[in-house]
Amino acid sequence: MKYKVFACLMCFFGQTFGKDLFIWNLDNLKTLKKNFKNEKSKPMFQSSLSFIKEEIDKMGALSGERFSVTQQEIVPGSEDIHDYQSLGYYAWPCKEAEKKFGFGEEHNQCDYPRSECKSNKEWGSYPWILCDGIANEDVVELTAKTPMQKMTRTVSAGTLYWYFTGEEKYAKMVAEVLRFFFLNEKTRMNPNLQWTQYRPGNPFVGQGIIEFAPWGEMVEAIALLRTSSYWSEGDHKNLMNWFNELLMWLKTSPMGEMEMNLGNNHATWVYQTIISLGLHAGEFHSFSLKFANELLRNAPNKLIADQIDEDGLLPHEVIRSRSTHYICYTLTPFMRIRAMAQSKGKAFYKLYLGEPDALLQKALEWTDHFMQRKAKFPYKDVDAEKGTLGDVWQRCIEPHAISLEIWGGSKQQHSKKSIQKQTEAYCIEQRVYGLPVALLYPQALALFRNAVC
Repeated sequence: MKYKVFACLMCFFGQTFGKDLFIWNLDNLKTLKKNFKNEKSKPMFQSSLSFIKEEIDKMGALSGERFSVTQQEIVPGSEDIHDYQSLGYYAWPCKEAEKKFGFGEEHNQCDYPRSECKSNKEWGSYPWILCDGIANEDVVELTAKTPMQKMTRTVSAGTLYWYFTGEEKYAKMVAEVLRFFFLNEKTRMNPNLQWTQYRPGNPFVGQGIIEFAPWGEMVEAIALLRTSSYWSEGDHKNLMNWFNELLMWLKTSPMGEMEMNLGNNHATWVYQTIISLGLHAGEFHSFSLKFANELLRNAPNKLIADQIDEDGLLPHEVIRSRSTHYICYTLTPFMRIRAMAQSKGKAFYKLYLGEPDALLQKALEWTDHFMQRKAKFPYKDVDAEKGTLGDVWQRCIEPHAISLEIWGGSKQQHSKKSIQKQTEAYCIEQRVYGLPVALLYPQALALFRNAVC
C-alpha cells in the first residue's frame, strides 16, 4: 500500500516526474551525444556546436559577467529596480516617428497617435506609437531586456554545450548565472511582467510578455542541468517556486489574460511559454501543472482552429510588414506545443488528431513552395525586399524539423525537401527563434548531409 501512495505523490494529473523534457526529446539528445563522443556526427553538428560556443563567448559569462534586471538604466514606474521593464520594440516617440517615417500606411508602418502628440523631457515626446516592423534598437540597451536576453541565451546554449562536451566549467557558469538572475536577493527579478514593452503615454498592454518566449526552451535546458553537481535539487526547487509565482501572475493579471486571448502569434507564444514552464514547475506545484494542462487541452480549438484557415494560411500574420518572419515565428510555437502534447502521452496528443493536426500540416505545406523556391511570395515582406540573410524562409526550419519527429519522414516528405533546400541559409543564421536544429533534431541533421558551413 505504501508504494501506491508513494507513486501517487510522484505525480499530478497523470504526469510522472524526474528529469523530463517536453519540447525536446531526451532520446534524441542522447543519440546526438553518443555520435559526438564517437566522432561520427556530421559536419553540420560540429558547426552548430561551434556556433553556440561562439555565442556563449560573446555573452561573457564564462569570463565572469553576470546578468540582472537591476542593471537596467531606466527605473520602472513602480520604482522597484527588481521589476523587469522593457520598451515597445516597434514603439517610437510620436514626434520622432512622424519626422522619420510619417503616419499612416501611405508613408510607412506607423499608427496615428491616439491622443495629442506632446513633447516630454523624460521620453522625448508621447504618446509612443507603434511602427510595425521598424525596430527602435536604441531603447533596448537602456532596459532590462538586454540582460534578460543574455541570461537566457547563456543558460540555453551553455547547458547544451556542457551536455554534449562534458566540460564542467559550462555547467558551473550556467548555475551561477541562474542564481544571480533569479535567486540572489540583491539581483533577482521579481516574478511579474507588468512593465514589459511599456509605451509611454499609453495604457498597459500584455504584448510584451512575448519577450519571454525563449524561456520555453530555457527551462528544458535547466532540466538537463539537473544532472550536474553544480545545480542542486534545492536550487532547482527554488527556481521552480519562482516560475510558479510568475505563472500565478500570468493567470490572474489582466495583461496575462489579454496576451492569451490576442488571437495571433502573441497568444501562441504565451501558450508555449506557460505550458513549458508549467510542466516543469508542476513537479513541485499542482497549480502550475493544472495551468499548463489546461492550455495544452485548449490549444487545438483556441489557437489552431482560430489562426490557421482551411488552406493553411495564417491570416493574422500575412498582413504584417514582415510577413515571412511572422508566419515562421507563429509556426514555431505551434509545433512546440504539439511536441509537448506528444511527450505527455495519448491523453493529450489524441486531442490534436484529426482537424488540428491536418491544419498544422496544411500550414507547413503552405510554406513549402517558398522554402523550396518554387513560387513567388504574394505578400508584402520588408525583409525579403531588403534581401535579409539571403533567404528569410530559413526561419521555418524548426517547425518542419519538429514535424519530422512527430509524424515521421514518410508523411512529411515535403518537410524534408524544404529543410534540404535551406541548408545554405541555415549556415548563415543557425539560431533564429531557438537553438540550432542540428543540435536537437537528428532527422533534420541528417538532411543537411555532409554540408560544411
